[in-house]
Amino acid sequence: MRVLALDISGSGTGWAYGEDHELVKWGKHISNVKHSRGQRLYDFAQWLETLFVNHQPDVLLIEKPFLGRNSNVLANLSKFVAMAEYSAYSALDLALENDWFIDPRTIKKLLRVKKPSGRKNTKAKHDCNKKIMVDRINELYGLRLKYSQNRNKKYNDDDIADAIALLHAWWLIESKEEE
Repeated sequence: MRVLALDISGSGTGWAYGEDHELVKWGKHISNVKHSRGQRLYDFAQWLETLFVNHQPDVLLIEKPFLGRNSNVLANLSKFVAMAEYSAYSALDLALENDWFIDPRTIKKLLRVKKPSGRKNTKAKHDCNKKIMVDRINELYGLRLKYSQNRNKKYNDDDIADAIALLHAWWLIESKEEE
């Protein structure tokens, strides 16, 4: 089974592609934040359609947006998620199923990623969580993804790590269902 996982954001989207429980390819799409949102949505849809046609996934996984976000951020993120759903249907005639949207807390639990202790909900905690996931994916797959606090999307690979984590979590969920 061909599975494509997306960690979507308006500024950068990580993706991971796997076949039959094997990670095959991964990467990221960086939006040009100088463009209007309409242009970024258009560019994103074009990029997605190319990705979908090139990989022909049977399943398209999307990390559920975190509902605790600022409502403006959530509204903007929802537009990009909608473009992914539209593009999957447009390019592949693929209608996304509800269980293809996976909560980030479920992913962390399945990958046994522990929360940093003693930190309040701050940017420092957020950065620490990103670093922990990058390190976990590097450990699981022998990769050299990187994350450094205060570096930009082009440098950091946390979106890729999140997409790979989403794919890995899906395989774990699928394996449990087959038992």
